[in-house]
Amino acid sequence: MGVRFIAVNDGVDSEDQSSNDFTPFRNIINEWYAKDTSKKIRAVFRNKGMSGQRLSTNAPYGYTRAEDGHLLIDEETAPVVELIFQLCVEGNGTGKIARMLKDRSIPTPGTIEFQRTGRTRHYHPDDPCRWDAKTIAHILEQDAYLGRTTNFKTSMLSYKSKKSIINPPDKWAVFENTHKAIIDKDTWDIVQKARTQRRRPTKMGEMGIFSGWFTAPIAVQGFTPVVLLHGHAARNVTLAPITVTGINAPHTISGP
Repeated sequence: MGVRFIAVNDGVDSEDQSSNDFTPFRNIINEWYAKDTSKKIRAVFRNKGMSGQRLSTNAPYGYTRAEDGHLLIDEETAPVVELIFQLCVEGNGTGKIARMLKDRSIPTPGTIEFQRTGRTRHYHPDDPCRWDAKTIAHILEQDAYLGRTTNFKTSMLSYKSKKSIINPPDKWAVFENTHKAIIDKDTWDIVQKARTQRRRPTKMGEMGIFSGWFTAPIAVQGFTPVVLLHGHAARNVTLAPITVTGINAPHTISGP
């Protein structure tokens, strides 16, 4: 099946060979123009980011964005952020925190966005208080709650692709005290340490009771080393009261 291509603005007609002589050069020029424009835009964003201005156009949950781009405390949602961090400090996993927020009928960020802007991309009208564990995890990882602006966490591969990649921390630009903090540094450190020590959660979003305590195998005074996998003792092993050495755990563990 023959296809005829006509570009009126460029004066191109696939059936007129004479009009196509300049097409390869035009393609090269267009490619160069797109690349040059992308380079200039990157330079503008780079200068803006290095000056301490927040590059993201979206305010994190718990904040609103002022006309000049600065973050302001959102009196409605900031207490929820504090609650989420406090629940994590108390030892609750992201899945359990999500269920606790739903039990308290706290609207999700998507519901708040719908109520304020009418956008429905993250809104579930049948369950407006259905929090997701991933949403909780994302909130717990946001260092903006320290009053900090961190730019260049991600970048684009090229002007031809919209795919973003995660940059290593040494490529970030971090600026302290750019806005009012919601979470204090001590709470932040406790939460980050607790999350790094946690292993893979169960399907219910919970962690094993020994999560972050043991490595396998462990040395036990007077007994053959016991392998603990995901918080459970190896099968067919009966433990008498024993003392564990060389690990960060309570001094005495009583067997069944």
